[in-house]
Amino acid sequence: MRCLCIILFFISALYSCSEYGENANPYYEDSGTLKYELVDSLSIEFPLDSITSHIFTALEYNDKLGVLSFLSNRRILIYDYKKRSLINAINIQSSFPSSYTVVNSDSILIIDYNEKKLIIYDDKGNILNSFELFPKIKYAPLPINRISPIVLKNGIVTFWGSMAGEYSDEDGMNRKIMTTFNLQSEDIDYYIPYSDVYKKNWGGGLYRWIYSDYNELLDLHVVSFPAEHYIYTISGNEKEVHKYYAGSQSIDATYYLNRSKDIPIDSDLKIRHFVENHSYSRILYDKYRNVYYRIAEIKSNYEGIPGWQKAISVVILNDKFQIIGETFIGKPNLNSRYAIFVNEHGLHIPQKSDENVLKYKLFVLCVK
Repeated sequence: MRCLCIILFFISALYSCSEYGENANPYYEDSGTLKYELVDSLSIEFPLDSITSHIFTALEYNDKLGVLSFLSNRRILIYDYKKRSLINAINIQSSFPSSYTVVNSDSILIIDYNEKKLIIYDDKGNILNSFELFPKIKYAPLPINRISPIVLKNGIVTFWGSMAGEYSDEDGMNRKIMTTFNLQSEDIDYYIPYSDVYKKNWGGGLYRWIYSDYNELLDLHVVSFPAEHYIYTISGNEKEVHKYYAGSQSIDATYYLNRSKDIPIDSDLKIRHFVENHSYSRILYDKYRNVYYRIAEIKSNYEGIPGWQKAISVVILNDKFQIIGETFIGKPNLNSRYAIFVNEHGLHIPQKSDENVLKYKLFVLCVK
């Protein structure tokens, strides 16, 4: 009987080792000199009306206008940040508005994921222009949410998208994640493939989401892949790519599936794999302090849909992309991937709250 138990143990261990492949964190727990931390400062609440959910998939803070906005029930709700008051609600006449940016009162850019369109609205909800985003590559990247900004510069719109699944015919040409669209000529181009880590099978889903932010002063895009311990910078004009280590001291490794991409993966296994393994998500540029924040998501117990949430830790990087600090935060609200934002006051992380308010904790960058 003891012999049988030993055999079963080794079979189990062999299965566990072969089920996943490891993408090890090369500098795990090597904290170096971490001089900075995020300190919990105060709570902030924005009131919601009776038809607005505090769960949504797109939000942004516009420092030029001093407004916080988010997309819910095909409405863009715009709040005066200082007064915490709703100042406008714009009805969006689109099938599935998935990402947006408020440029000014006369230019609100919206990506419609279902219709594959770029639509320009004014702040009254009138459509000023609409463009078909005809794909040139097989797996054309469109944003299914706003976890990366839409950038308008010199008549060129830049946005980021991801692949929903895993495909055996992926290559450097058809698995790109960055799109530029010329508003005048309507030319569309694609840049930057998934990192080499994604040659493995990550199961699709949340491991495939693309997180980025934009440093306007340097015309620099910064990209965070969920499975990758490194981040990447892409210059706006030359599309020159650089790679920097930005791993969390809480993450020893991320794990891919040891199986062919030709084998379908059911949704429950896909989510379980993501929840029970570490990952990375948002990358945010804090122009007021000239630092970057990268969100690390700590593995958790999978309790079925929708009963799961990962705790997060925030990696802090300086303007040369060197790690200068890390702060464990705990479990935020479920919509944290979309709702985290930075302004002149600090880093805002959404918290669990009742249906009447959108609640944040404000974290301030401090020297230890």
